Parts: sequence; C-alpha cells; structure tokens
Amino acid sequence: MRYFLRLLPQKKKDYLFYLPLRTYQWLNQKYDGKTLPIKLQAETLTDILNDKINKISIIITTKNRLEALQKYALASLERLQFETLPYEIIIVDNNSDDDTFPYLQDCCQKNKRLKIFQEKKLGVSAGRNYGISMASGELLMFMDDDCEIDQDWLTRAYQNHCQKNYFLGQGQIYDTVLKKLLLEEKNSQIDFFQSNMAAGNMSIRKKLFNYVSFNENISF
Repeated sequence: MRYFLRLLPQKKKDYLFYLPLRTYQWLNQKYDGKTLPIKLQAETLTDILNDKINKISIIITTKNRLEALQKYALASLERLQFETLPYEIIIVDNNSDDDTFPYLQDCCQKNKRLKIFQEKKLGVSAGRNYGISMASGELLMFMDDDCEIDQDWLTRAYQNHCQKNYFLGQGQIYDTVLKKLLLEEKNSQIDFFQSNMAAGNMSIRKKLFNYVSFNENISF
C-alpha cells in the first residue's frame, strides 16, 4: 500500500488537509456538507495521529454479489495472517434481494470476527458510512467484495500507520483480467496528488470520520 498525507500551513495553528482530486466527489465535510479541503486545527490533527491503534476494523459493502463475495473477499480474508492486534470484519449488505444476507448470517456462526449489518439506503457510500458507525477499531480498512487481499495486508497497513504516523493509505489494485495495475505506485508528492483514490483498498484512521463522511449523494 502507498500512504499519503499533506498538511499546508494557513494561520498559526490551522492546517488544510488535502486528498486527491477524485476524492472530492465522494468525501464530504460533516459539519457543512462541503467538499474537501478540510480545515482542521493542528491540535485536532495531532489528536487523530496520537490515537493508539488497539483494534482494526475491515469494512466491506455488498449488494447482490454473493458469488464474488464468496470467491474473492471472504476466501482471501480466511487466508489473512495477522496476530498483532484484534480485528473485526464488518460486512454491510446494501439491500440485497438474493441469498447474500442469509449466507452471511450462517458465516457469523463460524467466524466470530464477522459482523453483518443491513443498510436500506442504496449506495456504497451509505453502506460505508453505516459500517464506520458500527466499527470499534481505531484503524479502518476498506476493501470491495470482488477484491482479493494478500495474507500480510493488515500487517503492512498497521506497520505503516504506526511507524510513519499516517492518517490514511491507498493500496495498489491489480486487475487480474486486464493483467495490469489500475493504481500505479507514485513516488513523488506531485504525482501522488494528481492520482485517483479508490476505496477498494484503503485505510483511514477512524477519528478522521468525526470531521468527514462518504458522500451519499453519489451512487456507484
């Protein structure tokens, strides 16, 4: 995963926290509904970064994609190797009308880390926001129902957030059909901030969601 943070000084104790351009479309400020950049006090930023990570929450939203969920997300999560901290898996069913929710109910009996919820408001953003509200971890990991993760996915994310003190991270996404990276690794800050951001492989400190939320007016 590649991780990013950019703080630009404004007044003596004020900063602007910037995200890539595409993020403006689907991440909103909570207090006035405007899009980023978000103006946060330096003390607030410090408080977010100083929040100790004691638990990790993995959040997935899905709707009528049981086959993909079984074959990719759930199968790769079973191979996940991470013993450093407790973690939970939150799956939000976004009003499916197939067998997704009954299947997940059965999975909960076998996997005590798994928690399932239903969100009637349509849209992946609504599902993610609901998953965030139910998460108990200080670090949130987002993946899609048709994505496979490496077995050391959580280890790498946790180490980067702790050692480098980042707010959020964007991981690479490899298309197995096209056989190419959809998100290339960027080394320079300029390249990075001209790139897109995809929540299919993303990590965010939960406290940041005291100030932002996913834009539920966008449905995709």
